[in-house]
Amino acid sequence: MPIFLADTDTDLRIIHVHGKDETTRHLRDMGVVEGANVRLLSKEGRSVILVLGGSRIALDSALASRIMVG
Repeated sequence: MPIFLADTDTDLRIIHVHGKDETTRHLRDMGVVEGANVRLLSKEGRSVILVLGGSRIALDSALASRIMVG
């Protein structure tokens, strides 16, 4: 499911990141990679704030929609 559909304050695992090469490279540079554990801290519509590796990352709806979690 897309990460913006998950419940907040939930531990999740990234199962797939899709998009153009430049988009996936940008996410990968931030640590958003398949197999990574993330916590969905908050969401507003489809925009989200994640905790990943001890850092908070804010993603707009365009980037958040590319991240599938399970």
